[in-house]
Amino acid sequence: RMGEFRHAGLFSERIAYKLSGSYHQGDDWRFVDPEEPDSLILALQSPDGRIPQGELIPNIRDFDTQKMTSDARIDFKIAEDLTAVLAGGFSRVSELAITGIGYYQIKDWMTSYLQGRLSYKELFVQAFINRSNAGDTFNLRTGELVIDQGVQFVTQIQHGTMLLDGRQHFTYGSDILITRPDSKGTIYGRNEADDHIDEIGYYLQSETELSPQLKLLVTGRLDHNNRLPDLVFSPRAALVFKPGDRHTTRLTYNRAFDTPPAIGLFLDLNVNPATQDNPYGVRILGIPSKTGFTFHRDGGGGLDGLYMYSPFTSEEDGGRAAALPAEATLHWDTMVAIMGAQEIDLSDVPAPGPEEVATVLKEFSTRTGNFEPATAASVRDIPPLVSRETTTYEVGYKGILNQKLYLTAGMYYEHNTNFAAFNVITSSVFFDSTSLAAHLARSMSAEDAAALAGAIAGIPVGTISPLEGDPADLLISSRQFGKTSHLGAELGVAYYPIPGWTITGSYSYLSKNVFEKKKSWPDGIALNASRNKWGASVAYANVASGIDAKIRWRYVRGFEVLDLIGAGKVESYSILDLNAGYRLPLGQPLKLSLSVQNMLDNRHREFITAAEIGRLAMLRLTYSL
Repeated sequence: RMGEFRHAGLFSERIAYKLSGSYHQGDDWRFVDPEEPDSLILALQSPDGRIPQGELIPNIRDFDTQKMTSDARIDFKIAEDLTAVLAGGFSRVSELAITGIGYYQIKDWMTSYLQGRLSYKELFVQAFINRSNAGDTFNLRTGELVIDQGVQFVTQIQHGTMLLDGRQHFTYGSDILITRPDSKGTIYGRNEADDHIDEIGYYLQSETELSPQLKLLVTGRLDHNNRLPDLVFSPRAALVFKPGDRHTTRLTYNRAFDTPPAIGLFLDLNVNPATQDNPYGVRILGIPSKTGFTFHRDGGGGLDGLYMYSPFTSEEDGGRAAALPAEATLHWDTMVAIMGAQEIDLSDVPAPGPEEVATVLKEFSTRTGNFEPATAASVRDIPPLVSRETTTYEVGYKGILNQKLYLTAGMYYEHNTNFAAFNVITSSVFFDSTSLAAHLARSMSAEDAAALAGAIAGIPVGTISPLEGDPADLLISSRQFGKTSHLGAELGVAYYPIPGWTITGSYSYLSKNVFEKKKSWPDGIALNASRNKWGASVAYANVASGIDAKIRWRYVRGFEVLDLIGAGKVESYSILDLNAGYRLPLGQPLKLSLSVQNMLDNRHREFITAAEIGRLAMLRLTYSL
């Protein structure tokens, strides 16, 4: 069920207003994440640990989605060249939302804004504030409640000037963004008191008419972020050749940047708290902007001088916060106790030393869901995050051929530096199964020794954690990779055979969408997008009769996904959509519209762990006063 309204009018010749609003309610596609427990206890995170908010409750998804929006705006025409606008609005949403750490049940998440704008000839000034309130939102895997009362302030000023009889135009200005997250410890944890971000940018754009057919656009932008050590310069240049009204060719160069988001810098989420059955917690941390992550390593350590933290260390010896040499044999007594709980007596087996039984490292892979072999050399300090830079070279064409054929074509090369993705940054300490089996074989049969060594070697003894992290926990953070590059191309065609009819076609291509793991990378990278997409449509519109219709076909080739939530493949899918409208001949501006998405009900998923999508039909009635 959907409802929308919009109304605009005049208070006077110099004051106008506009009001709009919408409401949407529906039943979402059914899907339950198998990682979600049958019941859970809602809780708030705090520096002192998890604070339960009530008793154990059934964990039942609410598939009802609701969204309500409202906006109001007043325009003032103060003088012939001077106008001002004051606007504000809010939205309230309840729905299911997928993230890298599972689904969230969003309940009454509200956002609001207030904006003021002023325009005088070439001068433009605006300021606005955005607010957020997460309502009763919680994670369906863990029951962790979310508080988000963040605020963002933005001010912008822009001015321009024209020279050389209009052949040269300069535009210049500045932007200031002030971000103040506020999660009461539920998102940013220990960083709550130091998570503000201040950004300021300056830009200058030059647009030069070199000739009636040739135009040159050059832009430079300089930005400062209080969380980054250096200024960032972003240049852009474009050469546009337009020999006539029907053909345009462009060559562009652009180097853009993305500053690390607040979650990359300050996130502090206890995704899976340690329990008696699972002593290793899982936590996601932002990378400290001043120090990065550093690992303790010296001559007194264990494997390659490294130190580990273990939940099995007794409180008398310092508990899980005690740094021990990275040697699995230090916790042989723990393995004896664990096996004893399974009625396997190892009390007669001599305790091995590091000379008899070796230590190995493994890293948890979000791709396979298992611990994979690692080396001590892979444990390296992780520097603070820096801006991700994207350099793009593009050539494009737009033109009208034979008065009935419209063509758009483009090809680009994109080079990325400091691509960021969330990955496990800790290594875990294990017994080496081969040398352990040889040691056990002195006290039992070789067959029993091999089986028992395999079981013990599957139990992590400790964690190689950074000094800035949480001892013994498995830590996930946003790591930056090296360089990636790919080519892309897009083609679009529109054909108008006779008045009222339009036939279109489109194709987009990526040369690469998965970048396999390199020696210096913790894992591979995926763009989580298809390399090949096709589209076509046939449309008809007759203004006199009030009839319009459009059939659109889309095909997306399957693609691999590498994401914090897991890895998998999205299978290829093809969709046929229908849109039709009819203006009713009732003497009133009344229109009936029908939209059918996935008309053939081709059940498919558009992302891993997402719901299977089928047919969706909507009937809409619009009345205009």
